[in-house]
Amino acid sequence: LGAKKPLALRGKRPPVAIEHAHPEPLRPGGDGAPDLPHPHDPKDRAVDVVEGFEATADDYVTKPFRVAELVARVQAGARLKRSQDELRETNARLREVLEHRAELLGVAAHEIRNPINVITTYLPLLGKGLVDDATIQSVCLRRARNLVSLVDNLLDFTKIDAGLIRLSLVEVNFSLAAREACELYRPVAQERGIALECRCAGDLAAVADHDRLVEVLNTLLGNCVRLAAPGGRVMAEAGRDGAKILFRITGLAGRNPAALSTLFEVPQNPKEISSGFDMSALLGFAIVRKLTELMAGTVLARQGPDSGLILELRLPTPPASPDRAARPPTCS
Repeated sequence: LGAKKPLALRGKRPPVAIEHAHPEPLRPGGDGAPDLPHPHDPKDRAVDVVEGFEATADDYVTKPFRVAELVARVQAGARLKRSQDELRETNARLREVLEHRAELLGVAAHEIRNPINVITTYLPLLGKGLVDDATIQSVCLRRARNLVSLVDNLLDFTKIDAGLIRLSLVEVNFSLAAREACELYRPVAQERGIALECRCAGDLAAVADHDRLVEVLNTLLGNCVRLAAPGGRVMAEAGRDGAKILFRITGLAGRNPAALSTLFEVPQNPKEISSGFDMSALLGFAIVRKLTELMAGTVLARQGPDSGLILELRLPTPPASPDRAARPPTCS
């Protein structure tokens, strides 16, 4: 330690490596031996510092040095290394998000094109007598609604995925929200000849964001009513499952069992849509999963004993209150 040798703190060995540099730069002499200038020459010391940084060193100290200063420099180098690692990880996540967004937009563009093609094909036939005008209007209106639903779901999904949605978790009347969702889609079910039933076990309360809970219930029930077989039956049941509220929907035909585990995820490629649902429904299901997780709940799809599809939503319940058990049912 008595020799006055400079130390270069190099950043290539995590977290920070201290390497002994030559006390002064070697300059070839006539006989090949190094020409060592005086160690106290400030000009040559400046040359050493420059050469040290040019050799990718992150810091530079010379002997003799203070131990406290050296430790502080090493700690600063370690902080810099950690910041660089975190920045690389963040950049990798951002690249993944951007790639996912690009793939999602590609899938959405493919799905948006379908209803537009139908509408542009049918509209020119109005008044020509080739197809009944009422049929044309019905087809175009149905496709336009599908298009609006897809665009709305796409916008909602991108907002949620970007973390732009803020929730306020409070105690909400789950039974009332379930009943209102059933009443909202009852006319749609009747139009398609579907028997829609809603059963609630007592007066149920959940901890959730009210508006997002309504969105979740409407999306689940709306997709089931829209995709159920005409003349079928859709059953929505709500009850307790331990410390959770369980909302179960049955009545959909069975799907590919291998696709059930990813039903609430957005496919990266239109060819991956093997569940039998259209893109609008899958975007809606993906929104349901993200909102449910933000409310500390879970949602899943499974195959029923009759090979039908069962959707189950679970949400936390508030602390028990003495008068809740005595309240009359609000959903039947």
